Amino acid sequence: MTPTIHFMTYCKQEYSLQGNITTLHTLRKGFPGNRVVLTDNASYPGAREIFKRMCQENDFEYRQLDIEIAHSTFLYQTIKQACGPIVILDPDVIFWDSCEGFINKLSPGILLKGRHIPNFRIVTGPSRVVLFAERIHTSFMVIPDPVALQEIILSWAKRKVYLFDFRPGHDTGSLLFSKAKEKILPFTADELDCYDHVFVGTQTAEQLSSPCARIILEEFKEIYSIIKHAKNADDYSEIKGAWRVQEEFFKSNTFEFPEYPLLYNNAGFDMFCSSRGSSAPDLWADVEIEQEPLNMQMLIQQSIYEEAYKRMWLNRE
Repeated sequence: MTPTIHFMTYCKQEYSLQGNITTLHTLRKGFPGNRVVLTDNASYPGAREIFKRMCQENDFEYRQLDIEIAHSTFLYQTIKQACGPIVILDPDVIFWDSCEGFINKLSPGILLKGRHIPNFRIVTGPSRVVLFAERIHTSFMVIPDPVALQEIILSWAKRKVYLFDFRPGHDTGSLLFSKAKEKILPFTADELDCYDHVFVGTQTAEQLSSPCARIILEEFKEIYSIIKHAKNADDYSEIKGAWRVQEEFFKSNTFEFPEYPLLYNNAGFDMFCSSRGSSAPDLWADVEIEQEPLNMQMLIQQSIYEEAYKRMWLNRE
């Protein structure tokens, strides 16, 4: 069965526009014949008109949201409403070759396929570091059986499994990865060569206020310069293979989380939710939430991290 392609644009300011249209510009190279659904997340009027026009030109379906939703909400609603295989993308992906075969030849039981991001850290100042747990990045997620994936997520919630663990750095999808690693398949190098993703490509005001985002923007500034000045799909060609440069960045900043029992007891927490915000209840509207999620992407002193973590475990209730 041919997968339906979903992605969401989110553009509040004009400077974010270029990062929101790379998928629109190039998607038909990756998926020339698939049904494509773009959901716009309450972007400013000028951006909406551009997205709508580009959808018409590429035979995409266009859906307009007038009230902004969380990214995690979009992910889960898309999975929940799907009747067959789907692919979920970010708006700042650039396709070079066909990706139609990515969903084929998957072993039985595989629920998610995509780009694996390892545990890594970003040093944001003297003795200050932000930690990120490994995950499949949400920029390109292949979901062959959304019903099975949803059933597993809901079964964990109903059994009161504590899905938001007391470890810093959970970003969107990292909890799902930690709970279902054996059912998740990373892209191969050949598959990664078929496309590139521009990290922080949409450059929202929230992202630009983050020390981590500013470091990433500086690290890959040549890529952002190309995106900013691109007029059409051909102008992205110099970016091809950017994923290899990004991999070197991750490898040089690898961090191993200590293997201690998990502490934070927030039953039914959204496994797609990023710790950058408190939008998790949106996703689990039909599941009882016992307490508000705690923002765990915290800046900590690297030298005392492991000792502090041990102490929290030993002093647990």
